[in-house]
Amino acid sequence: MKAIVLATRDLAETQPGIRNDLSCFLPLMNRPIVQHVIEYLTGQGIVKFDFIISSFPERIRHFLEDGSRWGIQIDFQVVRDPNRPYERLRFMSDDQPMLLVHADRLVWIDMEADFPNQPADVTCLYMTPGSDSNPDGAWTGWGWISSADCLNIPNDLDEDGFFQWLSNRPDVQFRFIQREMVSMQTFSAMLRSHWLIFDSGFSGLMIAGTQIEPGIWLSRNVVLHPLSRIEPPVLIGQNSQILKGVQLGPYAVVGENCMVDDRCIVTSSVICSGSYVGQSLEITDAVVDKNCLINTGLNSTLMLSEDFLLGHLDSNRGRRLNLFNRLFAAALLAVAWPFLLITACFLKLFRKGPVIFKKECVRLPANPDQGKIRQFVFRSFCRIGCGQLSGAWTETSFDRSHVTPDVTWRDFLLRFLPGLWCVFSGNVRVVGVPPRTLAEIDALPEDWRLLYFKSQAGLITEAMVTFGAGAGMDECHASETIYAATSGWREDLKIFFHYLGQLLGVMPGPGSA
Repeated sequence: MKAIVLATRDLAETQPGIRNDLSCFLPLMNRPIVQHVIEYLTGQGIVKFDFIISSFPERIRHFLEDGSRWGIQIDFQVVRDPNRPYERLRFMSDDQPMLLVHADRLVWIDMEADFPNQPADVTCLYMTPGSDSNPDGAWTGWGWISSADCLNIPNDLDEDGFFQWLSNRPDVQFRFIQREMVSMQTFSAMLRSHWLIFDSGFSGLMIAGTQIEPGIWLSRNVVLHPLSRIEPPVLIGQNSQILKGVQLGPYAVVGENCMVDDRCIVTSSVICSGSYVGQSLEITDAVVDKNCLINTGLNSTLMLSEDFLLGHLDSNRGRRLNLFNRLFAAALLAVAWPFLLITACFLKLFRKGPVIFKKECVRLPANPDQGKIRQFVFRSFCRIGCGQLSGAWTETSFDRSHVTPDVTWRDFLLRFLPGLWCVFSGNVRVVGVPPRTLAEIDALPEDWRLLYFKSQAGLITEAMVTFGAGAGMDECHASETIYAATSGWREDLKIFFHYLGQLLGVMPGPGSA
């Protein structure tokens, strides 16, 4: 048996203003719906798939590959017009009926009842149950298509035109499905589909997580603040953080690598992977995709530029950025080694005490819950600290002079240049949060500590270029929260050039009007 899967629908068709993407990649219980479609049909005994694709062909091929991980065979056919892909079916006819599937929809079918006794020259279309406003129901986008029908498909048919042409064929059968359909055609349908699965209206799907209590699914490495409130049904993806005072649920889905900040309320909504939700926001009947908010009740889309409200947390951004940082450090060290040597000699001759100070810092990101805390030695020509080393941090005990250095040539020679060796070795980056010891991290407030473990340490910090040595506890916390939500190569370059401009005196220093 063979399934023909159409994966051409662009989200921009149904939701203007959002970034281009395919509806078949929208998450259903934290997995792309196209993956659910393949696994569902594979469980029904289909082992051969022909995918018709148009936009983003390389992304689809990279995700699906040849199907070997599911034990199936996948072939691809590329069409030029994503809205009119049906004429390609002429070249895909088979001796048996073929199951036609749209990849952004999932229909409950019974293969044993629907397929064995069906003759090869009959077309069977799955329909939704009728209603008062639409007594005939609507086509689900799924159906058994005969070889004869494939050979006679007219040119330039969109989905509505294709259905009208099929429904006028002789001997066509309409079979009404017994369960509600899962659909990603619109974001409203996306939310309804999640609630349907939560309420057990569509079973047989693999959910990414373990049900720790009735209606609560958690994946690996989830951080839940003890003062957060979870009302089932709720699903939280791996490596996500739910911070202090958050109310999550009912009917809430949080994707992988997300952060829901203090005092947020998220109900009847889906937070897509890699998203940051800022403090004290109330999200209801909405889909959040990084800095994009889709309100399904108002059918509106809002793109936010304020990253402290909605932003992105990308767990995979580090590899390329880390390589760039290490190459940059190597190049700068090759140029600056004479200055380092001269500085070391000068300090040896004219300064009492050690030339090199050492500080054992935690390598970030780290997962303290699994005991995977690696440390490294940060070396510099000056003593550096990050507040008191025992007890909880308070504003009065906060050592401002050690937490955030000023942007000066002295700091550049004594701390920044020696610290480049740690950048070259991959322990820190040029831009990040301050390197801290384990004792300094333990002294942080709990929500700050959780945020810090997910960040990357760096020589230059947001607080340094914004507040300088005058940064207090609140300023440092705010700076690190914003950096964690917005960090990426663009933000790092912005902070680096801000630092360079202050160092050269062409930009105003911290706190300048």
